[in-house]
Amino acid sequence: MVLASTLLAFTATTTVTVAGLGPAKVQLFNNSLQNPRPNTPSSTTAATTAPLSHTGLRIFVSSVTLPSAPGSPLPSEFSWLINGSWLWGAVTSGAAVSQQQLEATWAAGVVPLCDIRASKSSRNRQANNHHIPPPNLTAVLSMHVKAAAATGRSPSDVIWKAFEEDDSAGVAFPWDFMAAGLRVRRNTSAQARAVWEAHLTEAIAEATPWVNRGLQLWGRSGFAMTPHSLARRGVRTVLVERANDDVGDLLPAVAFARGAVAQFAIDGWGLDLSQWWGPINGCVLRLPALYHRRHLYATMAAGASVLGFEGCGWLNSSGQPYPLARELDFFGRFAKRESTPDRLGTPDAPVAVLLPSDHGWTAPPYWATSTDDVYWSFARLSRPVGMRGVDGVFGAAFPGAGFSSQPYPFGAFESDAERSPSLGFVPPQWTPNPDSVFYTAQPLPFGQFRTRTDASSFMTSGTGVETSPYRPMADTRWGAILDALTDDASAQVLQRYRVLIIAGPVNVTQTLMSRLEAFVRGGGSLVWSVGVATPTHGALTGLNFTGELLTARAWRWLTDAKRGHAVHEPLLYTRAEPLSATDNNVTVLSATPSGDPLVVRHTREEWHGGTVFTVTVPWLEGAAQTGGASLAGPVMMLLDEVIGAVQPVLIDGLPVQWHSSTVRDARGSAIARTVTILNNDAVDWRGNVTLPGVSTEGASCQDLRKQTSTRWVPSVNDLISVEVSVPANDVAVFRCGLR
Repeated sequence: MVLASTLLAFTATTTVTVAGLGPAKVQLFNNSLQNPRPNTPSSTTAATTAPLSHTGLRIFVSSVTLPSAPGSPLPSEFSWLINGSWLWGAVTSGAAVSQQQLEATWAAGVVPLCDIRASKSSRNRQANNHHIPPPNLTAVLSMHVKAAAATGRSPSDVIWKAFEEDDSAGVAFPWDFMAAGLRVRRNTSAQARAVWEAHLTEAIAEATPWVNRGLQLWGRSGFAMTPHSLARRGVRTVLVERANDDVGDLLPAVAFARGAVAQFAIDGWGLDLSQWWGPINGCVLRLPALYHRRHLYATMAAGASVLGFEGCGWLNSSGQPYPLARELDFFGRFAKRESTPDRLGTPDAPVAVLLPSDHGWTAPPYWATSTDDVYWSFARLSRPVGMRGVDGVFGAAFPGAGFSSQPYPFGAFESDAERSPSLGFVPPQWTPNPDSVFYTAQPLPFGQFRTRTDASSFMTSGTGVETSPYRPMADTRWGAILDALTDDASAQVLQRYRVLIIAGPVNVTQTLMSRLEAFVRGGGSLVWSVGVATPTHGALTGLNFTGELLTARAWRWLTDAKRGHAVHEPLLYTRAEPLSATDNNVTVLSATPSGDPLVVRHTREEWHGGTVFTVTVPWLEGAAQTGGASLAGPVMMLLDEVIGAVQPVLIDGLPVQWHSSTVRDARGSAIARTVTILNNDAVDWRGNVTLPGVSTEGASCQDLRKQTSTRWVPSVNDLISVEVSVPANDVAVFRCGLR
C-alpha cells in the first residue's frame, strides 16, 4: 500500500525526532514579521473584475474608506489591503456609504458587508446614544440590493450583518433585560431566555422580508452563549468577537460557534478580532502583534470559514502599514494558500458538551466575586443548580480561560474615570435600571500606573511594548477538540461525535432519552452525572439511585494502574446500587473509602462498543466552597481517560493551546493531519508532539510559512515523536501524513 506523503511545517526552530532514531535539526521561520512578497502601499484605479474566489478562510475588515465611485482612484488603505489578494470583504456602516461606493467596492473584487442592526429598538437606542437620526433600514438594504444588481449580482450575494453584539451591555438585549427588572426579581434562566428570545423575535420580524428576497443573514455576538440561539433563528453565519478584554477567551468562542454550525447546519462560523484594549483605553495597531498573531492562526486552525478584523486605521502618516496591519497581511497570504480544505483539512472535534438550551453561560472571569455575576450576559441572575459543573468542564478543557477577561493587568488605577463599559462595567448611561449599575472591584489595592492614559504612554513608547504578558490566553488540556451543543440537538448531530458529556441542568425528556440511547447504541461514549441521570434512566446507567446525599472525605480510582491511591478531597455524592447484583456489564471505576461508587461504567454487547459513564457526584461538581475545584476529582480522572482515548494528538510538555485537523481524500480516507500549537507563555516552549499512525514513507517536510523543505527519517512502531520549540507568545504549525 502506498502511504501519503508527510508534510511537516513549523514557525520556529524545530527538532524532528523519530522514535528510536536521532534528531534532525531544522532551522525554520523566526519571530520577525518576514514577508517574502511584501505588500507595499500603492495608488490604483478601481478594477472592474468580479470578487476574488475564496475557497478557504474569507477575511473581511472594518473601518476602511471605500472607493468613491467605479473607476475612481482607490483610497490608499483600501488599495494596500487588496494588494495582497487575500481581502474578501469590507464592512460598510449603515447609511454612511453611498450606492456608488458599494458599486466601486464590488468592482474592486471586494464584498461590501452591510452593517445595520435588524432590531428597531436597538437601532433607535444606538442613534440616540450618538445623537444622530435613526438609520432607515429599508433605504440602506435597498441600496445594497441595487448596488449588487448594478454590478451583475443578485440579492443572494448581499450579506447583512443584522446582529451586532446584541448580547452585549448597552447595545440591545442587556438593556431589555435590565429594563425588565429580572435582576431585581431574581427570576429564572428560563425567564431570562424568554427576554432574549423576545428581542430576537423583534429583530427577525424586521429581517424576514429581506431574507425572503435572498439576503444572507449574519450575526456577531459578544459572548459564547449566543451562537446557538442565532443559528436556531436562521442566521446563516455566526461570529463571536474576541481579542478584547471585554468579551473573554478565544477557546469557548470556538467551541460554541463551531458547535452551533454542526447542530443547525448553517453556512459557517468565524471570529471577529478587535483592536481595542480597555486597559489603555485605545487601539493596539501600533504595538507588537504576537497576541493577534496567535488569534489569527488559531481561528484558521479551528476551522472558521470567515475572519473579521476590526480596524483602527491600517497605515501610518507616511503611508506605511502599522505592525498589526503587516501581521494581518502576512497571515492573509498564508491563509489564502493554506486554508483550503485540501490543505488544512477538517478540524478534529470528537467530543461534544451538551448544555441546557437556556444555559446563559460565559466563562467566569477571575475577578467575579460570584459566578452569578457573569450569568446571562452579566445580568447577575442567580444561577440554577448544576451550572458550576459547566464551569468545571470548560475550565478543565481550557485552563486559564477565566484570566482572558482582564480589565486590570497593571493592578489598580488611582483614577479610573477613563474606563469603558465592558463585561464588568455597566455605567448609568448603559442601563434604564439604576439597580443594574455595576463596576468591577479592582483586584489589587495598588498598581503600576495612576491612570489608563499613563498605561497607554508606557505601552506605546518607542516601538511599542508587547502586550501578550498582559493579555492572557487559555491553554488546552485535551486540545481544542470540544464542540458545545444544546439539548435540542438531533440524533444525527450527536452521532457525529465519539464522546458526549452532559453538563448543567439538562432535562432528559423522552425525546432526548431516545437520542442518547441511539448515540450509545452507535458506539458513542456518554458521560453524565446524577441530577441529569435519575432513577428512571436505569436502562443507560445500570444503576438505581437511593436519593441519599452523603459526604466522602477521599476517593480512589480502581483501575490497576492507580488502585489503592487515596485522594484527599471532600465530595458530595448520591448512593447508587446496581440494578442487578449479577450484572457483569456494570463496573465501578472510582469509589469512596467505604466502597460506595463514584464513577460507574456500563456497557452492553448490543451497544457495539458504546459506553455510559455515570458519576454519582451531582452535576459533576467539586467542593469549590471548601477550597476545591469546580469539577470533582474523579470526574477529571474520568475525562482524562475517556477524552484521552479519542485525542488525535498527544502533547508532552508544559501547557499549550493546540488545534488539529485532518485532510481526507476523495474517498474520505485520512491522508494528513495539520497541527497548530500556540505558546501563550512569556518563555520559549519545548515539547514533544506524538501522532499515532503516521508513516514517513516517501515523506517530505515543509515549513508552510517560509515554504522551505527539510528531511524526514523512517518511523518506528507506527509513532513519530516531533520535538518542537516555540518562541515565547508565538505559534507553530505543522502537517503530517496518516495511513
